[in-house]
Amino acid sequence: MATCDEADFIEIIVANERIQGWLDVLKSSKDTMRIKECLSQLATSVSNSEAYAEEATSMNVIATLTSLLKTQHSDEILLDSISNAIAACSGPMACKGRLQSYIFPSNNNIISVTIQEGALGQGVGAKVWSAALVLCQELADHPSQLVQGKQVLELGSGCGVCGIVAAHLGAERVVLTDYGDDVLQLLRQCMHLNSCEKKEREKEDTDIGNIVNNMEDWDPEDASTCSDEAELFGERGGGAEQRNSDDDDGGGGGGGGTVSTQKQQQQPWEIDNMEVRFLDWNQALHNGDSSNGGGLDGVATGTIAPALLSLSLFDIIIGSEVIYERSMADSLPATIFNLLKPGGMVLLCCAVRDQGIFDVTLENCRKGGLRVGSVQVTMGGGGDGGRGGSRGGLGRGESEYEGGVLMIGMDWEGCPCGGWHRDDLFV
Repeated sequence: MATCDEADFIEIIVANERIQGWLDVLKSSKDTMRIKECLSQLATSVSNSEAYAEEATSMNVIATLTSLLKTQHSDEILLDSISNAIAACSGPMACKGRLQSYIFPSNNNIISVTIQEGALGQGVGAKVWSAALVLCQELADHPSQLVQGKQVLELGSGCGVCGIVAAHLGAERVVLTDYGDDVLQLLRQCMHLNSCEKKEREKEDTDIGNIVNNMEDWDPEDASTCSDEAELFGERGGGAEQRNSDDDDGGGGGGGGTVSTQKQQQQPWEIDNMEVRFLDWNQALHNGDSSNGGGLDGVATGTIAPALLSLSLFDIIIGSEVIYERSMADSLPATIFNLLKPGGMVLLCCAVRDQGIFDVTLENCRKGGLRVGSVQVTMGGGGDGGRGGSRGGLGRGESEYEGGVLMIGMDWEGCPCGGWHRDDLFV
């Protein structure tokens, strides 16, 4: 997977605007030459860019192309152009497998995690960021001191890779939390992908012929709701619900919803020692009122997943890339104050994109009674725990960030944690 960063969001915005413009032409224009030009641009863009492919899928472009195909009977060149555009939107880039596998050595064991990534347009949590992989390896290197037998809370879980690693390392309970509707549903899917039941089923089901046979029943229109090859071939429910520019209800795939979406909605929000919960950090600042906003974290209604009970307290709170907006300088500390046990610990790994935001955030933590320490770390490989190799996840090299990449530790000043795994945090 290519390494990239905030520039991806700019590409997503441009892709969305251009595709919407092409769709407007396809739906309303009578100019055949203009329609052909739009179809050619659409096919080329989707074939060459994952951002365009993801947006075409989320905007249900295939449904529009199929409707257009049914109304054209005489112009063979136009029919070919429509068919080419459908093929591009159904091809390898559009249905590119976003299943990412990560391996983390841990003492004499290997922790393997499979993550279903979504589109960046669903929110920043829909992708795995490099700092998350650094935190995963930190947990894997020190399981007994950090997570084994403990109540673990992951803030801003996104795809949940760090929390899932903690669960596999022997945590008693792991609560994966996030905010946006799409990301919460994606997070639930990732949790189920890594359940004991799922892994046992994968060991038993090795008949590749079943997948090959299912290909005979595949229709290109199915690609409008597919997230990866496994979903396309019917192995499991789909990813987060797709956005549909034609429907106000936001349902994916047009109209009444897909089988994959229905399967996903039936999945429980808890399995094994893991659970997914909605958590709005702003509730800690505003007497429990949710902001129900949007932004980089996606649209949140607060009704998709069960909410985290306010009385919950945790032995360790973990998080990666959780400090990137000014509002977080207030809401993140307030959330930690509400959820950290006396004697508990906080372990965060974040790239310092804005030193000012970091300084205010950490100072607010200190004002609230937390002891705060940090150490510079390097971005490691995709699941190789910082030992070199090609870097996985989204993110630039640590030298390209204003303040590098920090591993941040916190505990209560008046009741500190007695079992820190490293001695360079509080120096």
